[in-house]
Amino acid sequence: MKTTIWGCIALILFAAGAVAQPAITAVLDGAAYTEGIPQGAVFVVKGTNLSAAGFVSAPAPSYPKSLNNVSITLTPAAGGADVQPYMVYTYNQGGVNQLAAVMPSTVATGSYNLKVTNGGATSAAFKTSVVARKPGIVTAAGSGAGPAQATLAGALILQRFSPAGKIGDFDTRPAKAGERVDLWGTGLGADTASDTGGTNGDQTAAASVRVLVNGVEVTPLYAGRSQGYPGLDQIVFTLPANVTPSCFVSVQVRAGGSTGNISTIAVAAPPNTSCTHPTLSETQLKTLSQGGTITGGAFVVASSGVEMPAITVGPITIPGSTNYAETIGGAFSRYGQDAIGTAEFSAVADGPCTVWKRVGTVTELTLGTAPTPLDAGSPLVASLPGGTTVNLLKTGNTNFYNATLGSTTNPTKTLQAGVYRLQGPGGTQVGAFGPVSTIVPSFDWTNRASITAVNRSQGLAINWSGGSPGWVEITGFAGNYTAGGISETNPNPIVDAAGFVCISRASANTFTVPASVLQQLPAATMNFSDPNALGVGMLSVFAVSDGTQGTFSAPVVGGGTLDYGIFTYAVGNSKFLSYQ
Repeated sequence: MKTTIWGCIALILFAAGAVAQPAITAVLDGAAYTEGIPQGAVFVVKGTNLSAAGFVSAPAPSYPKSLNNVSITLTPAAGGADVQPYMVYTYNQGGVNQLAAVMPSTVATGSYNLKVTNGGATSAAFKTSVVARKPGIVTAAGSGAGPAQATLAGALILQRFSPAGKIGDFDTRPAKAGERVDLWGTGLGADTASDTGGTNGDQTAAASVRVLVNGVEVTPLYAGRSQGYPGLDQIVFTLPANVTPSCFVSVQVRAGGSTGNISTIAVAAPPNTSCTHPTLSETQLKTLSQGGTITGGAFVVASSGVEMPAITVGPITIPGSTNYAETIGGAFSRYGQDAIGTAEFSAVADGPCTVWKRVGTVTELTLGTAPTPLDAGSPLVASLPGGTTVNLLKTGNTNFYNATLGSTTNPTKTLQAGVYRLQGPGGTQVGAFGPVSTIVPSFDWTNRASITAVNRSQGLAINWSGGSPGWVEITGFAGNYTAGGISETNPNPIVDAAGFVCISRASANTFTVPASVLQQLPAATMNFSDPNALGVGMLSVFAVSDGTQGTFSAPVVGGGTLDYGIFTYAVGNSKFLSYQ
């Protein structure tokens, strides 16, 4: 089995990337594709002129230090002997030039200068670092996001949204609650036996390995190297029997205090053979499962207020305020399986709250990969209640469309409840569409002013009026900076964070976030008066569409129509606050 699974993973990794001087553009781990190379892990080097054209791989476990006349050298930034990793493959096809290698487990942690030698030419040094542990899960799209490249029931079965036939030697289907799941990745830490094809066995206890399933900790049955494949980690666990079936059950691995990339597992509810998506059909899910794409359009009428607390600096106090923006915007895009989970039309249905946990920068805390927008002509035209119109223009050089209705600095227009219509002239990739309409309801988070902090030991009641007939989405986020705070030299620090999302029918007018959910978030104290403050927290309440209104179609240039199109709304408020 292991030969086949490594071959499947390797093909996905390969698809993710003449002797002129090599040039390095990135050095990333080989699963999550983030900076920092764990000891004993697979990593990739991206750039140009790194290797000759074509694809050459070394047979496991005897990875050489030079492959296809290419080698990698790391020099300690503080001085010391050079290190040469073990080469896994060289890939130079279709405009992608990438190398893969295994970092020896004996290499000390710290900063290094990495160079690539291709034939007689050597690249300039590229700064990188070696860390003790940083678990990464290989994903089906080979991007570090989206569905995990996981196997099921200890067999040759790849988890996917839907049964999609054979992928290589593997069958495909969603997982089942209570079933064994094997995650494949890299970064659990040093294993000297693995460097030559062996394994030091289970590292669950030594590395404090846990799998987070929708934020709930699960102790693995096994977490360690896969025999015969240097750098390849195998994390075996049992999917909780009470997991809520979904196309996007979040899965992460934590080891040695480091939490890796967020991936997802599709879980089907018996007797369904596919996971249940709020808007996509089983046929569309099968297309995604086979590695294909779907074309979707998502446009939103949005009114968003962000409440800032008062800031005191010395004798000066800046009063608290609420900044707001009212916009209409969106895009047409082609979505693969790595991006579909965060698409506007993948909003979760009402039901139990879900929790996520992650360590990373604020920009890394979100799931998914943003697809490239498509051209649908310009301008798109929106008709507002009362009969006025606004043009949605492209943002910069992108195909993302946007129009501002009102803002804190220009509050001359106020978003109203009522009917909004949208239409487009057609462009080089998407044809003419509309007019399509959506009905934006009035909405008010009625107890917003009384919530000044979140007490994690008790349920949090949220009350509102309006929002029908759609949903109300309640989200929260709390985190602490792992070193220092926000500063001019460190504008995007690392945050150890957790968050939740709860969905309720708007007609309920109230929802209580359970204490069992809030207790999974860390305590976080907000202090905008201190630039070195280590805490950040936010609570948001928005009225959102349930996906039953505003659906539309449009022709796709080259043949066919959109797989899904929606014109929807999101109206609500967010506020920064502490989690106690």
